[in-house]
Order: sequence, then structure tokens, then C-alpha cells
Amino acid sequence: MAATVHDNILLDTNLTGIIPTNAYDVSAEGLEDIYAAAVVTERGITGQLHVHRLMDGVDPDVFKDYSYVLILTRAQLADLVGDVGRTLYFMPNYRDDTDVATYRFIVFFESMTSIRNIDPFLQYYQATIYLKDNRDGSV
Repeated sequence: MAATVHDNILLDTNLTGIIPTNAYDVSAEGLEDIYAAAVVTERGITGQLHVHRLMDGVDPDVFKDYSYVLILTRAQLADLVGDVGRTLYFMPNYRDDTDVATYRFIVFFESMTSIRNIDPFLQYYQATIYLKDNRDGSV
């Protein structure tokens, strides 16, 4: 089976079987993949720029971070607020559920911002989450 686009992401602190079990609906307007290299720059006393970066052989090591706008119920919002600052198992919205080894990642849940109510009965919320690549970490 090939990878397909889903309308949700999977995100959880533990696994039931081999995949994360908590599914969160994704809003198309908020999908963002962020590619970042681990780089530190500084100027020497003469003004010369010194660049220090993490390398993977001869190429810079590039990390993939994620930003999603989620549609959440009140219960899901409360669960996610409790997970901020934790390391989690994650499967993005573009995935093959049968090929878990390729599409399951370990991420650090950095922050959740722009939380706002989207219906008059206070049942559904929209929030932006930021996930950092933690490929060498453990949950």
C-alpha cells in the first residue's frame, strides 16, 4: 500500500500496538513542514564570521520540524495541553499506516499557540502546534 493523505495526525505518549492511537483532525490551512539545520554562528574579534554546524558526512544534517493547525474537541484540547513539553510518537497526515517504520517519528512537542473557539457552543477549538524533530530521542 502507498502513502496517502489523511485528514488527521496521530500523536501519543505511548503506543498501543505499533502506532500512536490519538488522532487529531488537521486543518488544511495550517500545514507546514520546517526544514532546519543545526547551526551556530558567531563573529570573531576581527569581524570574521565563524559557522559551526552539525554535519552528516559532507552534508549539513537537516532536521524536519512540523507545524499544524488542529481542530479539537474540549477533551482533545485538554489532553494536548497536558502533552506540551513532552516527547511523543508521531505520524504525519501523509502516511502509510501499514509501513509504520517509515512514517512513525519521535518528536518533541514544543508549544501550542493561537487557541481559539470556532463554534458558539464551545465544543470545538482551533490550535496551532509545533513539533520538533527528535529522531535520536526516546519516549
